[in-house]
Amino acid sequence: MVSPMKLEVHVLLTLCLLPFVTSQSYENVSTLHDNLLQNYRTNIRPLNDQTGDMIVNVTIILFSIPDVDQVRGAVSFVIQLLVEWFDERMVWTPSDHNNVSDIVLLSQDVWTPSVGIGNPIEMIKFGEKWNQVAYFPDGHAVFGPAAKVETSCSFYLKFWPFDKQICYIKLFSYGFTSNKSILNVPGEAVISTFYTPNGEWDLDTKSITFEYGITNGGKVIIYHFRFTRQSTFYLLTIILPLNAVGALTSLVFLLPSASGERASYSITILLALAVFLTVISEDLPKTSDPIPIMCVFILFGVMISVAGLVIVIFNLILYHRDDKIPISPGYLRIVKLARCKRCFGKRRSTSVVSIHNNCNNGEDRENNHNTSVPEYTKNVQSEMVITNKGFSLDGREADVTWQDVSDAIDKISFIAMTFLSYIPMTAILVYLATASDFPESY
Repeated sequence: MVSPMKLEVHVLLTLCLLPFVTSQSYENVSTLHDNLLQNYRTNIRPLNDQTGDMIVNVTIILFSIPDVDQVRGAVSFVIQLLVEWFDERMVWTPSDHNNVSDIVLLSQDVWTPSVGIGNPIEMIKFGEKWNQVAYFPDGHAVFGPAAKVETSCSFYLKFWPFDKQICYIKLFSYGFTSNKSILNVPGEAVISTFYTPNGEWDLDTKSITFEYGITNGGKVIIYHFRFTRQSTFYLLTIILPLNAVGALTSLVFLLPSASGERASYSITILLALAVFLTVISEDLPKTSDPIPIMCVFILFGVMISVAGLVIVIFNLILYHRDDKIPISPGYLRIVKLARCKRCFGKRRSTSVVSIHNNCNNGEDRENNHNTSVPEYTKNVQSEMVITNKGFSLDGREADVTWQDVSDAIDKISFIAMTFLSYIPMTAILVYLATASDFPESY
């Protein structure tokens, strides 16, 4: 049993707290609903002074960016607008309605600001009839329509796939003149707490900014979103494999001309490039303002492969040419260029022979000192014979054949193709990665 003292305490506490306990019944809220909507006009701004300005505060809640289409120049955003304003027709005293502190009404029954996208791919209107608006006793209204919007964006693809882009969402209030409904950013422009990252693009949420603009006499809010493309995928699946296939062109000059496989090898490489470009064509940027540097380089790589095939066919013609046909001086210069190390060896050998001759002229003096010609001079004489094969003492070619010309062209072409395949690619990748920056204009 409860003691009499404890029972008195419980009764006293109940009596003290009873005045502060209220019940907001269905009838209370229904009555307030009817009173607020009595003589309410959804097509008239809820201002007692219709000459005043209707200030509408807008904040964007960003959820995701599901699609970035550089071909169409479109970016998709899944956003919710947090729209706030003061409705002077929705004011009540809570104590008159059993302390009802808020009420929610359908958007089709009340006035809501008309907010639209200023740079849409397809025109949309935020808000549906079933959306609700929350009201507070001082007339403060909160409206939260959500939608997937698709905005236009100008992509600057010169530095693809290391490009950086700035895209925009432009919000304006349509259906009113500039002073009838004014959009305003009260604090944080974009809330990115719920943002889900995109798999291809990195969004710098800390660099999202906004500015005010004027369009057709009305105030516009322009939100800036900065994107950076994740280039690793394109680097590993397109650029490096394409460059590796193209670099195989230089290896054709290492195959013996007598093997009969050189032309077929070059054609196979060219066909492989054509098939590979067909497969990756959907991933390549399709724009000409400006033309991406990487696309120009891909064309350059294809032309290098075509040039390699032409050189191989031409070189095979020279290889099988009849030795009775005289070799022109131009081809002799190519052979001499390919044997440049041997030419340097000839100069060194000639000087040694001169020393050897001087030694022979002073044979008596050497005999008096019991000396002989050093053994290394004999080796150098043998080296001179090998090094100068095909060259006479006056520097003219003696026994160069068309096969020698073909070998010389192979050597020079291999060095040139190797250089053109790797050095420009490295330079372009470094340039694209370091020179890429956000465009300034929009």
